[in-house]
Amino acid sequence: MIIFFYGQNDFRAKQKITELKDKFYREVKNSDHSLNVIDGASCDLNSLANSLSSGSLFTVKRMTIVENLFNTHKPTLYPEILNYLQENRLAESPDIILFYDPSLYSEKGKTMKQVGDTPRPLNVSEKILFEFLSHQKFSQEYQPLTGTELINWLKTEAKKNGSSIDSAASQNLAALVGDDLWALYQEITKLAQYKKPTEIKSADIKQFVSGNFDENIFALTDAISQKNKNVALRILEEQLRSGLPLEYILVMIRRQIKILLQLKQTDLAGHSASDIAVSLKLHPFVVKKGLEQARRFLETDLQKMLTKLMDIDRANKIGIGDPQTLIDLLISEL
Repeated sequence: MIIFFYGQNDFRAKQKITELKDKFYREVKNSDHSLNVIDGASCDLNSLANSLSSGSLFTVKRMTIVENLFNTHKPTLYPEILNYLQENRLAESPDIILFYDPSLYSEKGKTMKQVGDTPRPLNVSEKILFEFLSHQKFSQEYQPLTGTELINWLKTEAKKNGSSIDSAASQNLAALVGDDLWALYQEITKLAQYKKPTEIKSADIKQFVSGNFDENIFALTDAISQKNKNVALRILEEQLRSGLPLEYILVMIRRQIKILLQLKQTDLAGHSASDIAVSLKLHPFVVKKGLEQARRFLETDLQKMLTKLMDIDRANKIGIGDPQTLIDLLISEL
């Protein structure tokens, strides 16, 4: 069986992969020795073939997860993988091979590939493999949630955590945090744990979201803009000691850098912060603070920083390197 997940909504894709892994562990004997995760960006055909054929003598079924294959630096790997899958008829195999790549997404009828902070169409060999994978029975693109879908998702997550959230509060939270489900999940979980079994209101968003963590993120990016390494590292350490997951801090830093880059690339002449907030679909509070910071950054510096943060995020998600060390290094290089 071949499964293919792609798209920019890596939170929901990761959730589904976790569900499939848990199901595999429950149903398959000796599954600890028959589930492998491969970094597709650095693998070759032999390592993939070895993973698919590895396992103990008592293994009746295998599961192999190949992440970020379309980030490989070996162009010949695409036709090699395609031929291997077809010749061995792996689509009909009881074994599971799951390809997952969040760098691929649909846009205006085309499949795009995100390379750093630059999207581009697939080349010929990439497109041929993509067409094969995307036409499998178990293929799905996980697209970002917007509008009503995002609001409903927040309500569902609040309910899972024993609380509820009204529509106004949902909209305020989405406007403030954005559509990044990793960050929203942390916020809605935190709010629900505090409020359950009562309902989350807009006043709670103001008190526990914009009034708390965002101020620290603004302080961190302020220190970065002033190249004050010691202050930036101290703020980062304080956030970690407060119990916030490093992944969440990374998401929020990356989001703030994206916002600053948006502001640098926007014609601000003659427009108020409120006008800009409406145009960019951001919370006025975020725009007001961001405008002050954006003036102290060069656009090229923001682009470089965003690329490095995306590299750190990718390395963390596939288990390469220590993300805190990588973030510390990024700040130390200011």
